[in-house]
Amino acid sequence: MKKALSRCVVMAASLSMLPVAAVVSVPSGPAHAATVINVADYQTGGRSDSAAIQAAIDAAAPGDTVYFPGGTYHLDAPFRFGSGVNHIGEADQPAVLLGTGATSLLLRHTATEPLHDVTIRGLHFDNIEVQLSGTSSYSSFTNVTFQDCLFRNGRRAQPWESRYLALSYTVGVTVDRCTFLRTSDYGGLGVQLSRTKLTVIKDSWIGTTSDLEAGTPNGYFKTAVNVFGYGATGDLRNKETVIDGNVWRRAVNVSCPTGLRCEDHGLYAWGADGLFIQNNYADGWTNTSSGGSLKLRNGEDTFAVDNHLMRSGILSYTHWHGVPQRFHRARIEGNRVDMLGADPATGIFYRRVDENGSSSGSFCDAPGGDDDIYIVGNELVDGSTLDVRCATGAEVCVHQNEGADLRFLVPNVRTTGCLVPDGWDRPLAGVHRGDFNGDGQEDFLQRTLTDTGGYHWRAHLSSGDGYADQDWGDDVRLVPGTEEYGVHVADFNGDGRDDLAYRGVCGSASTDCWRVHRSTGTGFMAARGYGDGVYHSDETFRFGFHPGDYNRDGRADLAFRGNCGNDGHPCWRVLASQSDGSFTAQDWGDGKYWDPTQTDGYGLLVGDYNGDGRDDIAYRGLCGSTDPCLRVHVSTVDDTFVAQGWGGGFYLDGPVTAHFGMRVVDANGDGYADIGYRGRCGSPGVPRWRFHLGGDTYPFTIACSESAVQGRPALRLR
Repeated sequence: MKKALSRCVVMAASLSMLPVAAVVSVPSGPAHAATVINVADYQTGGRSDSAAIQAAIDAAAPGDTVYFPGGTYHLDAPFRFGSGVNHIGEADQPAVLLGTGATSLLLRHTATEPLHDVTIRGLHFDNIEVQLSGTSSYSSFTNVTFQDCLFRNGRRAQPWESRYLALSYTVGVTVDRCTFLRTSDYGGLGVQLSRTKLTVIKDSWIGTTSDLEAGTPNGYFKTAVNVFGYGATGDLRNKETVIDGNVWRRAVNVSCPTGLRCEDHGLYAWGADGLFIQNNYADGWTNTSSGGSLKLRNGEDTFAVDNHLMRSGILSYTHWHGVPQRFHRARIEGNRVDMLGADPATGIFYRRVDENGSSSGSFCDAPGGDDDIYIVGNELVDGSTLDVRCATGAEVCVHQNEGADLRFLVPNVRTTGCLVPDGWDRPLAGVHRGDFNGDGQEDFLQRTLTDTGGYHWRAHLSSGDGYADQDWGDDVRLVPGTEEYGVHVADFNGDGRDDLAYRGVCGSASTDCWRVHRSTGTGFMAARGYGDGVYHSDETFRFGFHPGDYNRDGRADLAFRGNCGNDGHPCWRVLASQSDGSFTAQDWGDGKYWDPTQTDGYGLLVGDYNGDGRDDIAYRGLCGSTDPCLRVHVSTVDDTFVAQGWGGGFYLDGPVTAHFGMRVVDANGDGYADIGYRGRCGSPGVPRWRFHLGGDTYPFTIACSESAVQGRPALRLR
């Protein structure tokens, strides 16, 4: 019996998956007593397309939707979006806003044209730059969402300087599932942030589409995202910025005309306050001082965590301008860096530099500048260098960086005791995706600082046309090491709404537990302790914790590798959710057979592969007499796993497959979980999406496609 792919598994998989395009739906009618205003109704009386769009927007009241039918709108003049209004493009045929000039048409809002509670969804911006430019009062632009939009063909008179989206003095702008493209004739930048608050850039593609096309023909980007702040104090900083689940790619071997600067880092962050760069995928920027997948410069509370970076890595600095500038409290952790064998190659470095880019001289020994720099738990795939120089060594902690060639050119760099202090760590930061109000649409949460210095859950509830933001309180109590256990989104009590679980404190301060925030649809109930049940083994944190409905009772459980029984034998340990709001620890057997060269790199993949309503666990392992296979531990009615070999058929695309990984999707829409990856197909092998399709019986069936979507909306690849 097949079923829809488990929602709790889809949401829980989000931390290890890349985005896939979503279909933009045409509004079927207002959800309230509002009006849908069709732009086509205003293309009369000789109006230009610019004038028709403006007339439609002017006719809209807050709560209305301005609908753009598919087709090309030739814009010879700018228009202004409407505050409180949804601006929605048709799904079946793109609504293309085409700037007709020799350079990009500027759609610019200033403080005199404020925007609040606005959604701009499904529009294609061709040769257009959008700017929101407020003032230091931060009152002009709040809760603006760009969703499922596409930007392409932007140009300025000065080559390589064009931007697509520029934000300054804004609060709560979200960029969600947008695509930014540049071919060789239109080199330039993507998104620029300056003095913003609570900006979220999530699940978007820069330099590529969701298909991750070979050759990166749309990757002529100087910089994908620029978080611009110059110094590290006061109003110059961007505050509480989240960049999560995105892909940014640059074409390789870009030919740059003499006198131009065509490369300035993949993500360039300068002087931010609360910056969270998590679960992104970057490739193509060079291993030079102008390149680097990430450049982190000055700032406070900077977190670069669990990103996959290829061809270049992470450059981090304290940049002095005559006086010390602060790089204070930074965590660079869990990132995968593959330099593709470059020689010499520095995968991660930290140093001080002066105005001339020099990292030598007396200022290297001067007090101030850097403190609390943690570089821990990263993987440098090809043995590249991790370099620390021109720094206060005791303020830098470097530990457990797999494959790294450590080069410390200053004394006293710490290599033990590198647990990030609880006083400033933010283990619950980033984007947590799920259906928190049970309406069938994906929402997201972030835990962020308030203006008064406290924390709260900021809920972004999808209305279908953007997000409504709500304060869902806090009630968080953490333990040392919360980060290792992860943050898990799933429906743990079976009420149709996703909840949030993490390792925290219950009761007395000495009692560790699974702390679950259960959603009511409009907020969280008081956090509930679901008990402990963790019996660790050396494989527990190696493979992590994985939500799924393994016993088909409608409540999400947690599965992990641990120990069971009085003898502590290795097992699959399942924390089964109970109706009374607790976990019961169960021994679901063993049967593991890891592939020592593959299993760790691709991890555990949870989904209902045989359609029986119970989630299973798959991984790249071994079957038979050490034959490589997809090994599936199938859930049974007896609350155990049975290990089965679901076939091989792997055809990888070298480092590209390893970089983007494997993930659970429903590639063909039949309700069975499938496994997809960017591999090769045919003979000779051509880069394609390669799918191992689930079904009632095993092994998997192999299918290939140029597209990650295959004619229907696939599950997000994040």
